[in-house]
Amino acid sequence: APDVDYLGNDRPYDGDRDGQSDYDLGAVEYGSSQSVFVDVSADTGFNLVNRSGPHRGSGLHWGDLDNDGDLDAIVTGVGSAVLINNGQTFSAYPLADGQAWRQGALLDADTDGDLDFFASCNGSFKDETLFVNDGTGSFTDTGDAGFVAASNNEGLAAADLDADGSPDLVMFSENGNWRGINATSDGTIDFDAENDVGDGLAESNLAGNGDFVSTADVNDDGYLDFFYHYANGRLFVSDGRGGFNADDSAITVATGNSIKFGSAWGDFDNDGDMDLFTPSRSSGVRGALFEDNGSAYVNIAGSVGLTNATVQYSAAWGDYDNDGDLDLLIATGARAPAILYANNGDGTFSEADDGPTIDGLVQDIVFVDYDNDGDLDIAATRPGATDILLKNTLDNNTYLKARAVYLTSAGVPVDVIGARIELLDQAGTLLARREVGAARGYGGTEPLWAHFGGVDPALPYTVRVTWPGGATTSAQIIPEETSSTIGGRTISQMVTMTKDFPAAVRVVNWREISPADR
Repeated sequence: APDVDYLGNDRPYDGDRDGQSDYDLGAVEYGSSQSVFVDVSADTGFNLVNRSGPHRGSGLHWGDLDNDGDLDAIVTGVGSAVLINNGQTFSAYPLADGQAWRQGALLDADTDGDLDFFASCNGSFKDETLFVNDGTGSFTDTGDAGFVAASNNEGLAAADLDADGSPDLVMFSENGNWRGINATSDGTIDFDAENDVGDGLAESNLAGNGDFVSTADVNDDGYLDFFYHYANGRLFVSDGRGGFNADDSAITVATGNSIKFGSAWGDFDNDGDMDLFTPSRSSGVRGALFEDNGSAYVNIAGSVGLTNATVQYSAAWGDYDNDGDLDLLIATGARAPAILYANNGDGTFSEADDGPTIDGLVQDIVFVDYDNDGDLDIAATRPGATDILLKNTLDNNTYLKARAVYLTSAGVPVDVIGARIELLDQAGTLLARREVGAARGYGGTEPLWAHFGGVDPALPYTVRVTWPGGATTSAQIIPEETSSTIGGRTISQMVTMTKDFPAAVRVVNWREISPADR
């Protein structure tokens, strides 16, 4: 078949669409929709060479690293780098000499108002490193920060495990699942990592050589929970007291050292609870969508239209068309491009006819508004090629952006990892839910700024934040009258939700008393 039809439109598609190890042919006919995404990788300088293999990962992490009001990026894997967003282009420099592997985590470890980065592997699978930000997006290697004993590190996630305002870390390694409580004092950052079997994370049958981890507050108690890709999946659910209950039957997926993948949580049906998509690394086997139906997780992928059965590596949720519900983007293997499923708003999905074109194997993929125009763009890592940045050209104003920060006694804003941000209408009905900074994908994290589509900018809404520990804060806003100023840059239709940094509580003396002494 010729490359174009008689009108000059692209026609053939050469790829394995049904996972049957053969080639299929499709056509784009006259009048069909064209992609709303434009490749700006080269123009922006995002097209770094990616040399990462499947065991070293290549995760994407987006946050405002230099506090200038736009999102910057860290890419892990072989060729790891920091990319500082200059508005139209990126300035890039290596992180860890290009050897920050596997999963990483953005967090303000010293709560000084700028985002630091913890790499689970720095040049080897047993050497983890905290990179401290000087406030400009320049990072310094400060060592393992207390994770000296963890080895063959696989998954990593930041979370405020004790709701004290300082982010903690959980490392999933071959020699145990390690909990690092942030014990920073007098400028020295220390996570005091241990694998205590009493916390529900480290029992011998729950730890081992898995791969990545994704997080979400699945039981709505204000604490992030962890889904580790090991032994057919391990879901660690917070008990609200610093410990976890392991549920190894709720979600069952194929796992293994040779079939690493990146899962992603999102509330696709806007019912207020978090659902999970897990890609499939097996050709001919579609990925799974586990819906939280209130009493159990049920795989409904086939019944809602998620039928793609090519080799899949990672996935991301985001409202790319600003219509009010989460769409699903799946990173696939070398013989098929990324797949974008549009949410139909009725609990089903259809493959989008205006989705992106990304050639070659994609490991991690994520939605992010890198240019602050209110629609979600796409970033993707491509081992053996260059990384990709696709600009969304939708350009409408039916959106709201949000972030959640603690304010220190000095008024310094500290990004809150895992904050739940919800959007409600005038009647108080929940419209959508997001969780910022959560672990996801092929070693990546959710962007630190939340995005909501389907918003009428002239109508009033309520934004509600559930902070670590369960406290809530609400604000009434009208999107077109709302803005946030960061580093001298004013971002329209963005709300910043704040809460005073949690006060430290110190017990100085105590004794047991009888009822008569009260």
